[in-house]
Amino acid sequence: MPAFRKLALALGLCVLSTPALAQVGISPAYYDLSAAEAGKTQTFRLFNYTDQRKKVRVSLAPWDADAANQPRLLPQGPTTLDQWVVVNPVEFEVAPQSSQAVRFSVRPAAELPAGEQRVMFIFDEINPPAEDGKMRARFQFRSALYVQSGQTVRKGDIESIAATAEGAKVRLKNAGNANVRLQGQFAIWQADAFPGVAATGLVRGLGTTEAKLAKGQLIANNLPGNPVLPGQTHDIAFAYGGDALKPGRYVLDFNGKLGDAQLDRSVEFVVGAAAR
Repeated sequence: MPAFRKLALALGLCVLSTPALAQVGISPAYYDLSAAEAGKTQTFRLFNYTDQRKKVRVSLAPWDADAANQPRLLPQGPTTLDQWVVVNPVEFEVAPQSSQAVRFSVRPAAELPAGEQRVMFIFDEINPPAEDGKMRARFQFRSALYVQSGQTVRKGDIESIAATAEGAKVRLKNAGNANVRLQGQFAIWQADAFPGVAATGLVRGLGTTEAKLAKGQLIANNLPGNPVLPGQTHDIAFAYGGDALKPGRYVLDFNGKLGDAQLDRSVEFVVGAAAR
């Protein structure tokens, strides 16, 4: 019998304090595995950078995305993926300045149905009751597991791109049977210096001192990795970072991957007084 036959879905209020978030962490943020890979032992690692022991409990819940593309926990059922996930340990303590491995594998009693199956790992800090009766801050992490069964098709279509002086919004449709996300980089160019979509590429060393922008290339940054689930269409919004663009003509350029396909697209836009 799987270790998680009965798990409470009621998570209550997620209490997160800024110091707590800065002093604990989990890696990786999610797993996206084939059924064969999920059947092997995989590991999350919880890090405790504080000087206090942290007691943690792990639970599981099926999930999808709501209209705002936020994770939505779903009721458990006899065939939901959580029924077949074995986790060890379920409850543990992490020593100060240390970490704890949480191992899992997916062991279904029958072959998984074709398509994408999902489960959310929920890591809750367990605090003893406060002597003064006040609520203590605690952390909660949620890490997704995607399992792909059968032939996986990651097909994403960009239906529209809207760019402003501060950021952009991409309407992304998932036309495949597995989650898709924007992967790679975006760049802002002065329109009269843009060399054409076929002549641009990834900026090497982005985020380090080694990164060098081309002439006329004003900003470069990583694309957001928000997933869009099969059959859904969502707006993925992101800020460029830094100060807002001054009035003028610009090009927003994408390089990377979208699902199984290369992402090589650009759109010209106008900011402020230049539009008149």
